[in-house]
Amino acid sequence: MNRFAPVLRSSALLLCFSLLIAGCNKERSPAAAGAQPGADTVVATYGGKTLTLGELDQKIAEDLFKLRRQSLEQVVVEDLVAMEAQKRGITTEQFFKEEIEAKTPPPSEEDIQKAWEQVKPQLPPDATLDQFRERIIQYVSGPKHQERARQVFAELKQKANLEIKL
Repeated sequence: MNRFAPVLRSSALLLCFSLLIAGCNKERSPAAAGAQPGADTVVATYGGKTLTLGELDQKIAEDLFKLRRQSLEQVVVEDLVAMEAQKRGITTEQFFKEEIEAKTPPPSEEDIQKAWEQVKPQLPPDATLDQFRERIIQYVSGPKHQERARQVFAELKQKANLEIKL
């Protein structure tokens, strides 16, 4: 699996989770029976109170907009990466390796040692740096890879004259 997927997929997981939760009560919802719920539809009752769909929509409107915006951005970036990789005749994985891994300096030995000292107390007493070196390098490199990925994505969006209209 592509190790850069978290950069592209974090909002997709949130969207999928939200859709999964929304689908859990499908049999009992008015929408499942064919009727579209209106703003006055009561969606919850508790402690002598009721919550309508309209009230809920008001409370989540900003979050929904942010989720849509993040999802739109993710879909566009994934497509731009795929288009650029195809244009170069390489896979998206190769694109990430060439544009992110190869152009991100490796962590210094000092950074690796510092990270090792932080995690060492949580490991078995006989654990050695050599056993965990690759994982530590990936951990220390993560923020640098993410920053480089943001730069690459910004370049692709600029090159494509991306205009978000949401």
